[in-house]
Amino acid sequence: MPGWPHATSVCMPKWIDNIHYEEGDPQVVNDITCGYPRFIYHPFITELAEKYANEFGLTGEKCLPLPSKKVAEKCQNYIKTATNQNSKIHELGINRICIITYPEECCETVKEFWEHSGEIVSSRQARATLDMIECRNNNRDADITLKNRIAKLADCNGDDIYLFPSGMSAIFNIYTTLQTIYRNQKSIQFGFPYVDTLKIQKKFGCGVKFYPKGDAEDFLELQENLKSHSTMGLFCEFPMNPLLLSPDLEGLAQLAKKHEFPLVVDDTISTCANTSLLPWSDVIVTSLTKFFSGVGDVMGGCVILNKNGKFYHVIKEHLNLNYENNLWPEDSVVLEKNSRDFTQRMEKINHTTEALCDKLIAHPMIENLYYPKFQTRDCYDRYKKEGGGYSGLFSIVVKNPEVNSAIVFDKLNISKGPSLGTCFSLACPYTILAHYDELNFANDCGVSKYLIRVSVGLEEPDDLIERFETTLSI
Repeated sequence: MPGWPHATSVCMPKWIDNIHYEEGDPQVVNDITCGYPRFIYHPFITELAEKYANEFGLTGEKCLPLPSKKVAEKCQNYIKTATNQNSKIHELGINRICIITYPEECCETVKEFWEHSGEIVSSRQARATLDMIECRNNNRDADITLKNRIAKLADCNGDDIYLFPSGMSAIFNIYTTLQTIYRNQKSIQFGFPYVDTLKIQKKFGCGVKFYPKGDAEDFLELQENLKSHSTMGLFCEFPMNPLLLSPDLEGLAQLAKKHEFPLVVDDTISTCANTSLLPWSDVIVTSLTKFFSGVGDVMGGCVILNKNGKFYHVIKEHLNLNYENNLWPEDSVVLEKNSRDFTQRMEKINHTTEALCDKLIAHPMIENLYYPKFQTRDCYDRYKKEGGGYSGLFSIVVKNPEVNSAIVFDKLNISKGPSLGTCFSLACPYTILAHYDELNFANDCGVSKYLIRVSVGLEEPDDLIERFETTLSI
């Protein structure tokens, strides 16, 4: 979804479909031709790999295209560290793409790198390379327009914005940047985050100290631990995905200043249209794939540096030396076009989501409703812009979830699939998709395996309210 060649989601309309997908059931997996590009190799990626498999691969080897030699070297190092296996890099000589060949038993490890790092070849880039079309767009006019658009909303300079091929790539690159600057130190994850943000910190560095609730109790524990332990940086989301809690950003900023570590904040859910977070952060990371694009047909991400932050110069110096723009120019053009009505879309989505959640919060079938207006609202409101809203994401757990979750999800008359921020409403059994192999871990962190996450689109409020009320009348 949408039904276009470069779609970033896939329809899995029944609760059991999602379970079968996670378990690798052929009846589901074989029917999926496209999906979220970090989770499922796009058909153009597979075609590109197969095209060069015979040319570069030996018997018992597989191959994968990567967007640059530097990324291929990162993947090569990850394979070596994780499996002690060797791999080879082959430069195609077109569009900077490299093919990495590796032993077949390393397939899962390579897929981990692709998913967690977000350093992917986009479907448009793969298509152009298959057609032997060399990108000669050196002006990158769309990049400049994108940066200026983001800079105006974030109240910063366009020169302090760095574009990436996905939101996860933005997180991965700022994480590895801090790892290089502050060697042999653990990071801190404050609050339960999107799954791959935590995986990066667990698998690509020196480890992570995890504060899963991100509440006042965790804050006091963090405050105490910082007296005796240093850190390379603290990562948090505002608000958190999928529980929509908002951390005490001002308090975290004070701790960061006192103990001299960078504060990295992911504002993908609140968006720079609704909140002003940069003054309290050293770095903002965001997925442009989601609300910023809104269409669901392109990937992208960005890093924003706070020019007044203590670590601005050291981070910027490192990025300027090592950064490469792997956002495919054609994707940049699509992102620029899609985001022209970003603020207007967010206004409507804010209004519709709030109206819907105001109805659902009192519904007798709802056990828990997670939405920034109802979760740590005082923290969110401190940073909410004048005229801003609570964005378009909420999560629910229904009464008697063991019985009713699948019934409600299956009956709900909106699109079903991964991702969020699309102009059409989208629901998924979030914990099943993100944490199927670690459901007990998620539950211990307060995330129910029966949680249903909903991203609200541009449908009319009364229409969505009626759909939900019909669904919940079971």
